[in-house]
Amino acid sequence: MEATMTQKYFYAIKGVVAALIIIPVLCMISPLYGIAEEIRYPVPCYEGKNLKKVRAWEKTWAGKKIDHTNVDGVKEYMPDSWYEVHKNADVWGKNSFTIVPYKQIKIAPSQVEWTLKQAGKTYIDDNDYLQNQVAGTAFTKPTTGIEVMYNFDTKPTIDERQQLMDDMYLYDHRRKSARKFGADVHVLKMAERSAIAPMPELPTNPRGLLQGSLVFYIAPPELKGTIMLDNQYKDRSREWDGWMWIAALRRVRRQDTTQRQDHRFGMDFCSDDQNGWFGRVARNKYKLLRRHDILMGRHNIPQDIYFEKGTFLWQGTTRERINTYVVETVSKDPQYLYSKMIFWIDPETWFILYSDKYDRQGRLWKINSYCLASYTSKDGIQYSEKCTNLHADIQRKHATLARGLDKDLTGVYDITHYTPAELNRIGE
Repeated sequence: MEATMTQKYFYAIKGVVAALIIIPVLCMISPLYGIAEEIRYPVPCYEGKNLKKVRAWEKTWAGKKIDHTNVDGVKEYMPDSWYEVHKNADVWGKNSFTIVPYKQIKIAPSQVEWTLKQAGKTYIDDNDYLQNQVAGTAFTKPTTGIEVMYNFDTKPTIDERQQLMDDMYLYDHRRKSARKFGADVHVLKMAERSAIAPMPELPTNPRGLLQGSLVFYIAPPELKGTIMLDNQYKDRSREWDGWMWIAALRRVRRQDTTQRQDHRFGMDFCSDDQNGWFGRVARNKYKLLRRHDILMGRHNIPQDIYFEKGTFLWQGTTRERINTYVVETVSKDPQYLYSKMIFWIDPETWFILYSDKYDRQGRLWKINSYCLASYTSKDGIQYSEKCTNLHADIQRKHATLARGLDKDLTGVYDITHYTPAELNRIGE
């Protein structure tokens, strides 16, 4: 039997009322689902179907040594500059690496906790400075180049560490000559600590420091005793302080901001080059170019890596396929030494693992490559840190290579050591 007109109106009115009730409820619920998705952290490079595709690819390539004879098979998973130094053996030597399966890097539970606790509270102001950062990684789901770079700036590292770079070379590829260097590196985070107590800040930090680093050069003889000090501040609008104890002069000298562009002691990098980028994030403009599956070194064994004259790179490294962020970087200073820099950034560790740097004429000038290794602190915290770095001047065919081992620094140097006065005392 067909419904009467009265029944039709009744059903219509009932439907409108239901809609008026359901729609607001959905509007309240749907943001909650959105928030739950946004604060997921950490997120692996691959999962689900994407992980299956990578595992299928690894059946062909994992375990294979890649050199100039077969590098074409993995060209799509290499930056063009990295491909060139492997492909052209007659120019750059017979460089090689071995592909290993992708393995997710797990970060300390306390670092995850701080990241989730701060999710949505940290922001970037109109002057490109990070604000309201307490601890943890700044953005759980970055969508812009500058957000990715602030994740690099707040990456999960151990709060106190020492790294002995006892295997360091200045290599002239034209002459096939190498000069050995050595450095002992100490790093202490004073604030935004997320791994070692006290967290998130040392109880006494009157200068408002974020992090300090001390570099003691131990070789060659003419450089031995030279010490570099860099201090960063919680207030990211403040320029970093740089100081140097010059052993030959027995004096402390302050490093001006512009001097961060000067190459260090004949090496192929300046202060800003360290870690891929070692300066304030707000000094540059950024553009997120793409996500890129790339072969990068993340689970290396430092003792297996070696330098060999006639080759331009570290040998004995392993590399795995990961899905990186690719960020184009241009300085706000038109007179800066690089016209642009391209960074490949690991989304699990937020390290810059590779970079291309261009001169003022727009020509490729330098490449930087970093390999990571896994370490365990005295407190049993597992963490990833660089075990090798490469700063290569493509135009001069000259490279600076460094390899080292991490050591737990807990309690060795406290905050009082990161001052010019203490630098003078240590130097003496």
